[in-house]
Formats: sequence, C-alpha cells, structure tokens
Amino acid sequence: MGLYKPQTATFSEVLDIMESKGLWKGEWLEDEALFDPKIDDWLIELESYDLEFWTVKQWSDKYSLSIDKLAVETPAIGCLGIAIAYHGVTDLAFEVAKDLITAKLNLPTPALNGCRNGNFNSISCCLLEGGDNTESVDVAEFIASQMTSKKAGIGITLDTRSKGDPVRGGEVTHLGKQPLYKAIEAAVKKYTQVTRGGSATMTFKAIDPDIEKILLFKTQKCDLATRVDKIDYNFAYNDAFAKAVLLDEDWYLFSKYWAPEIHDNFHSENYEDYVRAELKKGTPHTKVKAMDIVKQFGASRGETGRMYCINVTTTNKHTPFIDIIHQSNLCLEIALPTKAYPDMADLLSPVSVGETAFCSLAAANVANIPDDELFGFYERALRT
Repeated sequence: MGLYKPQTATFSEVLDIMESKGLWKGEWLEDEALFDPKIDDWLIELESYDLEFWTVKQWSDKYSLSIDKLAVETPAIGCLGIAIAYHGVTDLAFEVAKDLITAKLNLPTPALNGCRNGNFNSISCCLLEGGDNTESVDVAEFIASQMTSKKAGIGITLDTRSKGDPVRGGEVTHLGKQPLYKAIEAAVKKYTQVTRGGSATMTFKAIDPDIEKILLFKTQKCDLATRVDKIDYNFAYNDAFAKAVLLDEDWYLFSKYWAPEIHDNFHSENYEDYVRAELKKGTPHTKVKAMDIVKQFGASRGETGRMYCINVTTTNKHTPFIDIIHQSNLCLEIALPTKAYPDMADLLSPVSVGETAFCSLAAANVANIPDDELFGFYERALRT
C-alpha cells in the first residue's frame, strides 16, 4: 500500500500554531531549515502509520503537550517535534521520529513530554542517599525535591539509625524512619512533572530493626497517622538473608547506630563473618526468623503491588563500578553507586564526598527491529 496524504496542516503551519500558543519554544526554533518543504513529506509519512488505540491513548494522556488538559499534538507531530529539537532538520531526526512512532524506540517520559517545549531536562532517574545525621537527611530531601521538579524519578535510601536509638549522646531518642520517609514523600509530591506527579522508591535493608513497621507503611494494615503510602518501597537483601530463608534460620537485625560496620558491609559476600563478630562483641540486636520477614514482604507486595526487592550481594558482583551499589532507581531498572552528602557544603563543593547518580533511559523494542537494522538503531538511540 502506498502512502496517503492525510488532511493535515503543513509542518510550517503546525510550527506557527505551536509557537503562537507558547507550546513549542527554545533555540531549536531559530533554525531556518525548519521551513524546508521536505519536512512536510516527513510529516505525511509519519501520519500515515496505523496506530493502535492504546498507543494514541497513551500519547494523549502522558506525552502530548496540552492546553487546559486537552492534548493538542498528534503522535506524528509530537514525535517529529522531539526528533528535530534533538537533531535539527537532518535525516537522523526523521529516522528517530520513525523509530518513535513505530514503537521501535522508547525514550524516558521527561524526553517525550519535553524537548520541543524548550525543556531538555531529560534525566529520567536520580539515585541518592542520606546519611545518619540531620544535615545529610536534609540534603537528600533537597535533592529529591529539586530533581522531581526537573522531571526525574527518585530512587533513595536513608542509611540512618532506628527508632529509640540515642541522639546527641542520649539526650533524646530517635523517632525512626517514619517521619523521615514522610518528609521524602512530601518532597516528591509538591511538584508536578508536566504530565505526571513526582515519585520515589525508598530502599531499606533486611537488617533494619524497623523493618516490620516499614513493610506496613504502604498497606491498609498501617493506621492513617503512620502510613507513608505515596512512595514505593524496595526491600534490599543479601545472599546471607536468602540462605537464612532457604534453611529457615534465625536472622539478626542491627541498628546503624550500634553496628555501622554491619550496615556498611551488608552487600559483602563475607557478611556472615561480620555478623558473628558483632554477636561476639555483644552488640545490641533483635533476633527474628528470616522466613517471617519474607512472608510479611510477600503480603505487603501482594496487597500493594509496589513493594520491590533487590539482592545487593548479586548486584555488586555484576557491576563495572568500584564504588558500592546500595539500591536501584524508581522502577528498579538500573544499578548505580551512591554516597550520602554529610551536609549542604559538601553538595556545593567542587569535590564532594557524596555521590548522586543520574540516568537517561532508552528502550529498544527488539521485536519491531529487523536484525540487520539493530546496529543503526542503537546508534540513533545513543545519539538521542
């Protein structure tokens, strides 16, 4: 079947409308090549593809720029705008637009609802952590808030002491994870991200003394005053925990305050040696059954569908990084190292102790790409 010419405006007419409505903006619009007639042919070809209903629906709901919540871009117009904003009026842009509309290439949401509107903040994932002091937790909250406003999904862990632990030498006792998690929840929910709200996944360790409470924070079993259900959760375990589950053995919970070395080496293949050393020293701990923790994890996951898990021992075996990986991102697709910033001065320093990880994801729908086209496709995806 040959291409048909749909009843659509020319690209230059679309350009005028989008600019006049303030939807398309940025330096990319200053390119005189935007008035090249060949772009009309590109738009005609892109409009000729038959799209399934769910594709159009997803585009209109999540990615199309809108006026008063009404989508004003067809998938063809939006994909062409994105591609030209990235690559100019080039053959590469046209090929990328075709990759997008034929579902060969999937870009992160910040790219799909940005770029042609001048917003090139296309970092899709931000991973960070907070340490065991108030300044470090405040920095983590600040980063989570700022990166949410820039359209990134947040993966976060707070490596802090547990409820009841001493603070300032015992002057007061720690309130536990709940108020800290609540603050992160508020930080990522106070800004919208064009077509979606902010989101975060909080990673916590299988050795946390607060674990039984944390596993309930997102469920209906937790009272409303305590519930923290607007973020998701990631249960971090290690090989030692998996072994304890398989053998139905005891499992020991240690606070960051009393056993920092245990927490720092939670990922280690020799983790059990660290546990034996702490038990020999008489370090405060709580003994539970590993299988009971797994059952509660399974119940929470079954109820919410938003309780994930990661084996940090395996993760740190299969990584090119020297630095330790403690967590994954919002959707658990990536594994990058992070370190807590001790305070705001460290964050703003040219050389920081802390480390934040960023990622821009793209996905290839391999089923839609012939084998002999894969190399060229991956080059286009990487350049985009």
